[in-house]
Amino acid sequence: MSQFSIAGFDGILDQKILKEKSSEKLDSLLIYSKMLKSRNFIPFASFIYFCSEDNKFLNEYSNDIEDVLNLFTKNKTKCTLLLPGESFDLNNTDSHDNVKRVEGFKEIKQMVFCGIFPV
Repeated sequence: MSQFSIAGFDGILDQKILKEKSSEKLDSLLIYSKMLKSRNFIPFASFIYFCSEDNKFLNEYSNDIEDVLNLFTKNKTKCTLLLPGESFDLNNTDSHDNVKRVEGFKEIKQMVFCGIFPV
């Protein structure tokens, strides 16, 4: 389990550096997962939206849940997405549908932006 996106700002307004930090965050997840020989990676704690005038530009460089799933799928590494309130049985992983969860996260994100889903 790990955070999967940038969560703060060091004051450097360089687009190239911000893109690199975003990519490095994803790459580090894969490295840690392989290094620890994890059987399953569960991303969490990065569902953030920067809304202040001072930091809202960071949203452009944030990784989303689909970025994580694509990276792990491409590298043939097990990744399990969970929607808020869901649990997961590590002994029964075959029936889990990550695509359904990606769509669920997109719906939640849209509701948050529209003010329907409280944060």
